[in-house]
Amino acid sequence: MLPKQEILKLMERLDIEPAESIESEELEFKPWSTEIKENQRVAREYAVCFANAKGGTIVFGVRDKTVGRSAAIHGCKDYNTTTFTTAIYQGTSPNIAVHIEEAVVREGTLLLVQVPPGRDDTTYATSDGLHKIRIDKTCQPLFQSNHRRLRMSIGAIDWSAEPAEGVSIQDLDPIEIERFRNTLRVEKPSSDLLALSHEELLRAIGAVESATVVNAGVLMFARKDILRKALRQHEVIFVSHTSPTEIFKENLSAPILAILERMTEILLLPIYNPTRSLQVDMFNFDVQKFPTMTLREALLNAIVHRDYTQPGQVYVRLENDDLCFSNPGGFIGGITVDNILTHEAKQRNKRLAEMVEKSGLVERAGIGRRRIFIPMLAFGKRMPTYDADAHTVALHLYGGVVSDKLALLVARLQKDGYRLGINELAVLNYLVTRESIDATEASSLLQVDPPTATLILDDLMSTPLRMLEKRGKKKGVTYHLERAIAVDLLGRSKYAQMKDIEAVRFPEMIRQYVEEHGSISNRECRELLRLGNSASASVKSSQILSQLIGPDGFLRAVGKSKAQRRYVLKQIK
Repeated sequence: MLPKQEILKLMERLDIEPAESIESEELEFKPWSTEIKENQRVAREYAVCFANAKGGTIVFGVRDKTVGRSAAIHGCKDYNTTTFTTAIYQGTSPNIAVHIEEAVVREGTLLLVQVPPGRDDTTYATSDGLHKIRIDKTCQPLFQSNHRRLRMSIGAIDWSAEPAEGVSIQDLDPIEIERFRNTLRVEKPSSDLLALSHEELLRAIGAVESATVVNAGVLMFARKDILRKALRQHEVIFVSHTSPTEIFKENLSAPILAILERMTEILLLPIYNPTRSLQVDMFNFDVQKFPTMTLREALLNAIVHRDYTQPGQVYVRLENDDLCFSNPGGFIGGITVDNILTHEAKQRNKRLAEMVEKSGLVERAGIGRRRIFIPMLAFGKRMPTYDADAHTVALHLYGGVVSDKLALLVARLQKDGYRLGINELAVLNYLVTRESIDATEASSLLQVDPPTATLILDDLMSTPLRMLEKRGKKKGVTYHLERAIAVDLLGRSKYAQMKDIEAVRFPEMIRQYVEEHGSISNRECRELLRLGNSASASVKSSQILSQLIGPDGFLRAVGKSKAQRRYVLKQIK
């Protein structure tokens, strides 16, 4: 459940967007009715919805579809919190005990109804038989038969932390425990876990609880025969279409670290992952078809975040330049292919993810997406993409080269101490094949709203590297590669070619504008040609217009002062 201060902080956005846009799987806004029984009915319905999921907060006193804080917040009146709490408790089965907190803001008093998550072994309903569960921002119908599965699918139940039936500590493989230690020695050589005995280590990382092995412990440490019996669905299958007529396939059913080692060996073979050498200044650096860090992170994500309650295997398929990692189970917690870069990280198998993190294979929760995207973009590759539905998530990595010049530029910047993030790399990657980008295009590319995209693009104009320059005003603003960056990424000949195209296109655009509007000023010329609003842009605009008023031009200047000067079509004699 979100704390009161965090909810109030979110509500600061109400001046620019409605409350429904900041709702989440744990937050719902509702208006306050003059009919007390109606408020109680709504509260019971949403209390059931949240209790069947991960719990949440209902905020009464806010119109959820209204933009503008003063219009949206109207507050609650004539209420009694004790009566309200009792009505929810008596109107739900099993009874739900909520906590109601008042929040006084300048527009009125809000009621925050805090609903705890319910028990895993039952479903909650209103007294008149309404069963619902919170999935993303909505309440969906719920039936007893699929209650547990739905709670797992949204991350309300951690399957990986549950006891593994029929598995004891004696069924865990000392070789796999030692493999974990070896990983720690490489990734976290100063870890306190290295000083522990085998059994102490298993308890410290959560593989064993009170002498009971949990599912995550089986996946990480069980002997192969035990693993096949206890978790038959745990398998990774590698398939390579090396030619139209040749297919290589390997099935791996083993503890996670053993699979990771073997799959890394396979995916780093030169036949699947060749390396090329590029030169920056006086040193060479290797560019892999698929970066090692990206491969490891993609494989761990597919194994750790798959849905182990579903049948099916994790597949790693290589066909030409497309390497695809797919796993059973769709995205959870509101994550989609359209917000995967920016959405808060959600974990289906939290205990398993924590164990992998403690091994040192993952630095910390929430950065996995960066470890997938950044190396690919830094090597001048196409941006990875996701496909997903309710049953499967697939990650596509593209090994083909978009731009070696981008890889060279990134390497040079890293040599000078600059580290580029996802936003910088994604925008540069985009502009390698396109003349410009605007806020709408950047919004889709970076998975943020247009105002945030504008801030990111503006920041790329003001960083020490100054990667972009702006042209145009208001809705016509576009962003282009700064000249030095453009020469680096496109080469002098292509950059010069672009300039030659501008030399032909600009006069045609200016003539059409003057024919339609009668005249043009320096400022209007800058806006038309999207040159920007800087002093240098004003000079460039003057130069272009001056060239068009010469003996062979089609314009003449009118107006006594520079500020009043406009350009009109010459009269044909």
